[in-house]
Amino acid sequence: MRPNPASSLALSIALGLLPFGRAMIEDPPSSADFEGIYRQAIAIRERRLGPDHPKVGESLTNLALLLRNRGDLAKAEPLLRRALAIREKAFGPTDPRIAADLENLASMLEARRDYGGAESLYRRALAIREKAGAAKPLDLAATFTRLSALLENKGDLDGAVALSRRALALREKILGPAHADVGIHLNNLGLLLESKGDDVAAERLYRRALGVLEKALGPDHPELGAAMNNLAGVLRLREDYQGAESLYRRALAIYENSVGSDHPLVAATLSNLAQVRVARGDQNGAEVLSRRALSIREKALGGGDIEVAAVLGQLAGIISAKGDYGAAIPLYRRALEIQEKGLEQDHPDIADTLGGLGVAYKAQGDLSAAESAVRRALAIFEKALGPNHPEVAKQAINLASVLAARGDDAGAIQLYRRALPIAEKVFGSQHALVSQARKNLSELERKTR
Repeated sequence: MRPNPASSLALSIALGLLPFGRAMIEDPPSSADFEGIYRQAIAIRERRLGPDHPKVGESLTNLALLLRNRGDLAKAEPLLRRALAIREKAFGPTDPRIAADLENLASMLEARRDYGGAESLYRRALAIREKAGAAKPLDLAATFTRLSALLENKGDLDGAVALSRRALALREKILGPAHADVGIHLNNLGLLLESKGDDVAAERLYRRALGVLEKALGPDHPELGAAMNNLAGVLRLREDYQGAESLYRRALAIYENSVGSDHPLVAATLSNLAQVRVARGDQNGAEVLSRRALSIREKALGGGDIEVAAVLGQLAGIISAKGDYGAAIPLYRRALEIQEKGLEQDHPDIADTLGGLGVAYKAQGDLSAAESAVRRALAIFEKALGPNHPEVAKQAINLASVLAARGDDAGAIQLYRRALPIAEKVFGSQHALVSQARKNLSELERKTR
């Protein structure tokens, strides 16, 4: 009688004769049902070692990571909780060996948006790592980085920056200032500082990251592309469009040569480059770039992915700017349909799409649909970003123009008066949006005297 290959493999894993490494978890061979095999391996270990043996906890963790990488978070979480309980019982709640268990469960909770539960676990792991810091300083740095990312997701940018700086300092001390890992984390800290609005500090870190990465990895490594994209983004915000475009094109060439012309990193850079072409007045060139980005995203992710919706929204905006509102509206609608299925209903990305859709409806003369879309965009932005955010001011101005077109002069005046002080503070009194809004308000005030 021939042995069952799956059972033999499970026994080999359970006995430690085959490695259960990260590569097996992240990319298991497709010829076997590895979930079933790993469950068999767990059962074998439970029978041989007992249900509370640390090796059983190790096997539970490995199965949970396999399930997580397949996107099955609901099945993975209880396995991680059981693994943590087993290993805490075996080693004690402050043993350095359970820090990784805490972080695995924290990562799972973070993916499920239980940020409070995740933070509590990360901080437990951090306390353990700090106590053993001299023994494994790079593990401590990694925990700083994970907790920093969580705080960023929670909106605590000050806390995220502080932890990211501590992680960077440890890496520089252990690895040296010219190590590639230091360059990567310089780039990450730059992103946090940029999110806080400190573009000057962010630019300095991006430039330093580029220097470190180019020296450590060579001029064609994909990590350079990330730093170039980020630095280009800062230059674009400062309206240095020539400098931004040069960096985006360098990043695009690196990605095309290193990961292939159909990779999502290529799509992201094409979208960034399209924004620069819009700013430089080249709507046709921007449309070509955005359509290519859309094609890559659809091929890689399918037509219903959130990243596809983002490119659809960009392409719709470019086409709207060319005056082809009839072609833009179906793109906005398709983007909105994807977002409403994949995001929470008060997500700012939905508001952004609604705002663009409202402008297109107004240009097409459908004022009722325009008002509905822009009112909803304004409500979402107010809830998500607060009443004094520039996006709130922009949507209030858009809604005012719709109300004026519908003959509701009083409603339009009220919105213009509310939005203009915010817009002037953020964009300056000479900005086109502000100038046009002030002109519209003056005309309405004269009309209603």
